[in-house]
Amino acid sequence: MEEKTSSKKLLFNIIKVVLVVVLLGVVGVAVYISQYYETEEQVKEVMGVSANVYVTQGDDMIIYTPSNITPREGIIFYPGNKIEYTAYAPMLKMMASQGFACILLEMPYNLPILDKDAANKAMDKLEFVSDWYIGGHGSGGRIAAEFASENTDLVKGVFLLGAFSTNDLSDSGLKVISLYGTEDKVMNIKKYNKYKDMLPDDFTEVIIEGGNFGSFGYYGDHKNDGTASITKYQQQAYSAINILGLITGQEITTTLEDIAAYENKTE
Repeated sequence: MEEKTSSKKLLFNIIKVVLVVVLLGVVGVAVYISQYYETEEQVKEVMGVSANVYVTQGDDMIIYTPSNITPREGIIFYPGNKIEYTAYAPMLKMMASQGFACILLEMPYNLPILDKDAANKAMDKLEFVSDWYIGGHGSGGRIAAEFASENTDLVKGVFLLGAFSTNDLSDSGLKVISLYGTEDKVMNIKKYNKYKDMLPDDFTEVIIEGGNFGSFGYYGDHKNDGTASITKYQQQAYSAINILGLITGQEITTTLEDIAAYENKTE
């Protein structure tokens, strides 16, 4: 009788421990996903429609299209890990104003790993686009590259912002551009160099002098990042110009100094 009682107590204690562990796990996940980088308030003022860009707000994406033409080329953007997707709206709107369809994806719980195939839904929204380019920031760039590696028939090129691809794109036939800042202290540079051979031999690498990890979006300062010596606008405008250069095949002659001069003139 005592053995049965002891066995029941042991089983009861084991169940209690398991329940506590599960509860702590659930609480931990809830805390993790509730803490994320929010879009800077002033950015929300420039997210809407303007004279040369139409804006369509979907349930899980924002679509920017030029108002004066029907574009053949489209750009799909995966946001960084735990970063509110609207933080990248200014850069997407900037590229749309130059004649390209741009789709900014919203990720479940701000985690791009939870919706790798979101680009499929985005492509279905704009049937007039024939050439798609996909990319993103940080983990979003890695997830976008994974999608591209599995869908080379749907994608023409990949752009990586403070990111690297762990999937092999070396023989994919895709155009690839990689951009990161000299003050980026978030991206693992050892892994970046390790995975360079995953990219095509002719991929374009752009190292942004004075740029950091967080300045690809408007969401404040990224934890453990370096201090940028250029503005967010300068880093994003220079990135946009280079991404569009990849798409059009045009040589980039605009410099960070040109962009800084323009920004100072318009302030």
